[in-house]
Amino acid sequence: MGEVRKGSGLLNGYLDRKQLPDSLALLPPPPAPGSAQASAEMDAFKRTRALPDTPRWALATNDAELKFPAAASTLECALQAPISEQGTPNLYMLLRRTLTDAGLAKDGSYPSGHTSAGWAWALVLVQAVALR
Repeated sequence: MGEVRKGSGLLNGYLDRKQLPDSLALLPPPPAPGSAQASAEMDAFKRTRALPDTPRWALATNDAELKFPAAASTLECALQAPISEQGTPNLYMLLRRTLTDAGLAKDGSYPSGHTSAGWAWALVLVQAVALR
C-alpha cells in the first residue's frame, strides 16, 4: 500500500488519483464575496478568534489533528468505542486510507481538506455502526 510521500505517514488511499471525487461538482459554490452569507460566515469566524485559551479552543485544536493515532482518538467519542491499530486494525486502516482519498479530492480547497475528511469519516463510522 505504501505512503503518498515517503515518510509522510499519509498512506495511499483506495482510489486512483483519477478517481478522486470532485467536490466542486458535488457542492454549490462558496458564498459570493460581499454576500450576506459570506458576511455571516466571516462573523462566525471572527467570534471564534475570541476563544484562545478556552476549553472549546483546546477541543477544536485537538479535533483538527488529522495524523494518526491522534485522529483515531478524536473519533472514538462519535463511535463510542476505542479505535486503535491493535484493537481495531481494519477500521484503523480504513480511516487512515479514507483520509487520503477525501483529503486529496479535487476540491480547490472548498470544502477544506479537514471538512472533506470529517464527512468521509462520518460516512465510514455510520456504516461501521450499522454493521455492528
